[in-house]
Amino acid sequence: MGHKGPRVVTIVLALVALGGSFCPRLSFASENCSVAPPISVGGQVRLALLIGVGTYLDPGISRLVGPVNDVNRVRDLLMNSYAFPRENICILTDEDATFVAIEDAFEKMLERIASTDDVVVIYFAGHGSQTDDLNGDEADGRDETIVLHDSRVNGHGDLLDDDLNRWLTKLNGKSSHVTLILDSCNSGSAARGRSAFKKRWAHPLTGSPVKVSDGDATDWTPTSFSGLTVLSAAIDGTAAMEEDGGGLFTQALIDILSGSPHQTYGQLAKRLPPLLRAAGTPQIPSIQGDIDGLVFRNVDRETPISWSIRSISPGDRSRAPQVELTGPPLPGIGPNAELRIYEGAKDSQELLDPTKAKGLAVVRSFTGLNATATVVQPLEAPPLVEGDIAILVRPSSEYHALTVSLMPQVEAGGIPADLAATLRKAISSNEEMRGFVSLSDDGELEASLDRDDAIVLRGPTNEIRNIIPSGPPDRQAAQLADILRLHARQRILLRLKGEGGSDFVDQETLKVQVVPEARQTSCAAGTWLQAPPNTEQIVPECYETHIRVAVDPNSPYPLLIGGLVLSSDGSIIGFPSNGRLELVPAGSTYEFRARDERLIATSPYDLQDQILVFGTQERNPVRWSDLTLTSRRAPDHNVGTLHRTLDRYLSGGRGQISAAEGDDTTWTMTSVPIRVRQRAGSSLAGPDACEPQLCEAFMHDPVTGTRGRLDP
Repeated sequence: MGHKGPRVVTIVLALVALGGSFCPRLSFASENCSVAPPISVGGQVRLALLIGVGTYLDPGISRLVGPVNDVNRVRDLLMNSYAFPRENICILTDEDATFVAIEDAFEKMLERIASTDDVVVIYFAGHGSQTDDLNGDEADGRDETIVLHDSRVNGHGDLLDDDLNRWLTKLNGKSSHVTLILDSCNSGSAARGRSAFKKRWAHPLTGSPVKVSDGDATDWTPTSFSGLTVLSAAIDGTAAMEEDGGGLFTQALIDILSGSPHQTYGQLAKRLPPLLRAAGTPQIPSIQGDIDGLVFRNVDRETPISWSIRSISPGDRSRAPQVELTGPPLPGIGPNAELRIYEGAKDSQELLDPTKAKGLAVVRSFTGLNATATVVQPLEAPPLVEGDIAILVRPSSEYHALTVSLMPQVEAGGIPADLAATLRKAISSNEEMRGFVSLSDDGELEASLDRDDAIVLRGPTNEIRNIIPSGPPDRQAAQLADILRLHARQRILLRLKGEGGSDFVDQETLKVQVVPEARQTSCAAGTWLQAPPNTEQIVPECYETHIRVAVDPNSPYPLLIGGLVLSSDGSIIGFPSNGRLELVPAGSTYEFRARDERLIATSPYDLQDQILVFGTQERNPVRWSDLTLTSRRAPDHNVGTLHRTLDRYLSGGRGQISAAEGDDTTWTMTSVPIRVRQRAGSSLAGPDACEPQLCEAFMHDPVTGTRGRLDP
């Protein structure tokens, strides 16, 4: 094809079954699904097969609203970020997404691969299920399945993992670089009936004796396939969820892959859990295989997806400059989104370095592909010019908004009208919650009453997040407002990402572990299996632990280390706890072992909590424990610009920024998920499950559900 060097082909096979209303419905009847020679761009051939299934011939399978929306989003990501020519993208939707059509498209795709250096990405999203294993190749006695348009009618079954593995084996003979992405689940986790969240799970065929149990990503993986990387949306019995026209796993992938261009699968794996938590879903993703490889084998794209300045209205002494921005679809753009302005010729590392920015733009109005923004600049910054680029650093208020619903009185567990009115007033009239929490008929959190008149707050899969004891309505309302504010604040914190420039790398510069105390109480049963740094730690019930942080020897600066523990009940614990600053040299380790910095493992079980650890330069201190406060106060003079920025951003003061408050140093962060594993035979939760002498010191707030912190 007229180029030198190895021929590289990137192929994306996508089965997308998502709901929504992002784009008008389009008809893609078998578009570009041929065996014609693919178009080469920059010495690479990139092919995509996108399949959207939202309708089913079997009336017993629930429809998924708007699958074409996600086909559009995945197509846009591939074309705008990874140089996929439109002519190389094969699309099958709804009635065209049958077993025969998909297999035919797969066979045609195979004919377009010519070298073992070719790169293949297979992406499935949609209803998953299970059925009996008939060939004895499954240890658990069940096959995992994907539900297609013609599944379960006219003698057709689901797409079995055996079928997919057979296709993967053919790819294994053609390519040594294959990625399988599954945005589906194979467990029976339940979602609330009225929730905007929908689970991607279809019950097994009627009459099938198969036992519904936890999904397992390895069931989809041929054991002899050494060149395969598998990304799974939900494992361990958690459900892959979708909301408002999009799969949450797919949305998280797009959010991450729209940013820094050269990301490994390992870096992607570490950024997915906090984004899914921020979206309100308890699903737990997994990535296995070649975690050191670059996503999609990307070697061309040098910069994040960005917008650019199209026109400038100069400011004066009383008014900051206004700019008109334009660009491709970008998750998080909207009112009050914040973007850094850079000279268009900057390289990729400089575009992630706040010290190289010309200024900070705050979006005032937004119309899809255009926005108007106010820009604040340091005094010595160079002037803005048309063509300067804008990189999103903090998403809009609307992107973070937490929705909550009150169960109607007519339903079991419904909230009486007078109490509901008090709760609505407390939520809607709270100025600190404006833009962060809103009432909805199908919110991601739902409040109901139990038989003791306690308010129970549940997540999208019916998991209990908080319980507010019975009491006067005004007191319950105030407590609910406090809890919702904490949950909303967590959503913002979970979407933070460092700005390390060429100095630091998120998830690498800081090595974080949760480690057990040397002495444990008798209730700390179970064997401790220490996870490697920056990976999920399973914590046996009752174990007392602390956080260990090591700074990479290659860090160019010593770093001030601190962070936050975010629990699924909404509670936020900051460390260092007493406002002190801990400066850790490169190559050194620090352990947060003060008594009120230790954690103890209690319920809820098997829900992911997140530990966020931050490293800032010495002249940019952040007092992380202050940022856990729900009431805003003026930061003291001993904190840096990053503290002031985050304090403003967390407290609804977006857009109220002056040139003096622009971030002026690079910084980095690492997030580590943890899960509590219930000990066998345990029927107690919280401090009642602990040794008496330990429980006396255990701080447990029955309102917020705060857990894991010990009294000094």
